[in-house]
Amino acid sequence: MDERKSIPVPAAARLCAVYRLLCDLSAQGVNFVSSGDLGEALGIGAHNIRKDISHISGGGSGRSGYDTARLKKQIAEHFGLENEYRACVTGLGRLGQALVRDGQHIFKELKIVAAFDSDLNRVETIDVGVPVHPTYEITETVKRLNIDTAILTVPDPTAQECAERLITGGIKGIMNFTATHLKVKGGVTVRNIDLAGEFKILSALMFLGG
Repeated sequence: MDERKSIPVPAAARLCAVYRLLCDLSAQGVNFVSSGDLGEALGIGAHNIRKDISHISGGGSGRSGYDTARLKKQIAEHFGLENEYRACVTGLGRLGQALVRDGQHIFKELKIVAAFDSDLNRVETIDVGVPVHPTYEITETVKRLNIDTAILTVPDPTAQECAERLITGGIKGIMNFTATHLKVKGGVTVRNIDLAGEFKILSALMFLGG
């Protein structure tokens, strides 16, 4: 088994958070950081930080500390975090439009090269800085432009159909902003970002805490 695939998803998620923090620390000129420093900044125990880093080779001793630039490079190489991915946004409501226009700043590794919408009037008139296509052209366009990542912001009832068109075109990863649980085939990764659902959880916890 590829050792990259043997890393538990929660550990991989924490290491990605560590990577983002290391990027900030590097920009601030911090050259050396301990597992305690990382854990305190991220709200994670120092032991968990050291255990997560042990999944990648050459992490060094968390108790004595880590070379910031070296650890940042190791995590990036292990997970391909400095690779550039060609992406599309499917669904140009307000959220979709915002993600197209600001996506290059929000998602540093993504190059958004196309967008899709089912409203033909919107397709013909909207200007979001990238070519806009009708949703029935998803599969063909994804293949032609070698797009590997999709941001899905369509209405919930159409999410599965759009996802299937994206996957048929060759999409390998979907950032799903809908509330639909997508059924996908092997080899396709989905990350669900349910903003409405997260707010309900936040609201419930605030109510209980109040």
